[in-house]
Amino acid sequence: MSIGALFNYFVVALFIWAIIDAITRQKAAFDWAGTMGKWAWVATLAAGGALRAGLLPFQIPGSFLLSLACLVLVIYYLGTVKPKLDEMPRRCNDRGSW
Repeated sequence: MSIGALFNYFVVALFIWAIIDAITRQKAAFDWAGTMGKWAWVATLAAGGALRAGLLPFQIPGSFLLSLACLVLVIYYLGTVKPKLDEMPRRCNDRGSW
């Protein structure tokens, strides 16, 4: 198996991880973090993952840029949004209001 194929499977696995993470979060966590809503993130990540997985076997013009945009999307969610969502239970438990 080539390194390129392994990288493609890795990116698809990142999308699966991000989608599962978004589905299992509370809706209020997304509002608290000041980001798009829960189902907007789930739909965006699912569309990006489907687009990314759908581009794997084809070499069409612009597929690299679309693939790169999908990769940036999942990295943004996992690197920026998820850490904000992870902070919510700690902050709310400190106040005892959650």
